[in-house]
Amino acid sequence: MKSTIFLSYSSPQSEVALRIELALEADGHSVFRDRTDLPPGESFDARIRIAIKDKPQFLAALPPADHLATFRWLFPEDQLPTGRKHLYLYILAQLQELNGDRSNALASYRRLRSELGNQQGRLLDDSDAAIKRLAN
Repeated sequence: MKSTIFLSYSSPQSEVALRIELALEADGHSVFRDRTDLPPGESFDARIRIAIKDKPQFLAALPPADHLATFRWLFPEDQLPTGRKHLYLYILAQLQELNGDRSNALASYRRLRSELGNQQGRLLDDSDAAIKRLAN
């Protein structure tokens, strides 16, 4: 088996998600998807969180408007593992920007920049470029 993948999608993407699931399984991957892995009538919240925790790979097939809400639901900021906050803020800022929420994206990039301090690397470079782009 190549890898295990948690497939996330919104209801309008069900048909696309099924095709993705079948293609991944045909290629030797194990896929967790609600329609095939969550029995009707059972609590889905805990089952989904367990599946996400156990799956090393994550694939989202969502329309852009759903990405930010799904990201915040899956990864609550107050429950982040140690050392993941910088990456969380970077992804959050990118999703806010993709959703057209420039002011919150700018605030998130500035917060990330502040928390990075004097560290060097791509997060810093990308954050600085985004702050310049969004501040204009």
